Amino acid sequence: MLNALHVLERARNLGSQATLTTVQDALAAQDYAAKRTAHRTRYRVEVWDRLTPINGVSAEAILATRRDIPTEGVVYLVYKDDALLYFQPHQPGVAGIMPVTLEALPSISEGHVLQLVEADVDEEVLTAVLEALLQ
Repeated sequence: MLNALHVLERARNLGSQATLTTVQDALAAQDYAAKRTAHRTRYRVEVWDRLTPINGVSAEAILATRRDIPTEGVVYLVYKDDALLYFQPHQPGVAGIMPVTLEALPSISEGHVLQLVEADVDEEVLTAVLEALLQ
């Protein structure tokens, strides 16, 4: 979620005379839940079978050149608008190369996607609020 003071600073740097209250009101007027729902539909996660080529690169080539793919665990792919965004061979945000187990995959991949969705929503809201403040 966006910080109102940071938004105010951005608005002022762009020439706005907005106040903190104005920024807070503009942020509060945004429907975050609807935006999260809309952005979440743009993402999908697939488990890579270690056999299927990815973006025209053979599985053999991928496995031969990537040193961060654990022998155990699953590799998942995150797509946004049907374009591959992440090839994720281990747990994101965890130090070292920690495999993703099939049991943990739903929780880990959904957490990953929700972080991406939140960044998308923040960017959409920031743009909308700045546009409103600069009119």
